[in-house]
Amino acid sequence: MVSERCTQRIELLQHLLRVCNGEQWLFNSFELSIPQMRRYNMKCEVVQFSLEKLKIIYDMNNLTGSDKVNEKLLYQLNERLKIIFTKSGRSKSILDPHALTAALIDLLIRVCGVMTKSETRMIGVPILESIERLIDESFIKPYCQGLLNFSRGSSSPSSSSS
Repeated sequence: MVSERCTQRIELLQHLLRVCNGEQWLFNSFELSIPQMRRYNMKCEVVQFSLEKLKIIYDMNNLTGSDKVNEKLLYQLNERLKIIFTKSGRSKSILDPHALTAALIDLLIRVCGVMTKSETRMIGVPILESIERLIDESFIKPYCQGLLNFSRGSSSPSSSSS
């Protein structure tokens, strides 16, 4: 069911947020310090922040705070997520990419929370699945894989295994 998958996705995103904040090891196996996370988030190409995307993230924060979860809201979230995850040229940001990544993860947690509250009819199921796919394929999978590769490359000889 969509609700169960969203709950699992929320747990994974909360884990990634704790890792990003230096509160937990990645998958309880790889320790990454906050400076290492900052380096990774600065190099990470999963999300390329631009002023337009920052405005959309801000707008989405307002949308996810809505008590009224309906198909219109889900379509709005889906369209905005597509824009956020669209690849564009890297732009110099005066804002901290690490803080922006943490804010994005927090936003994705709230989007998944909205999805768990939705009581959509059958017509709404495809939009929920579309949002799930966007989050999984555009953020969770590439971010986790990149972070795992980064952690393996930056781990000390005593903690690496090959």
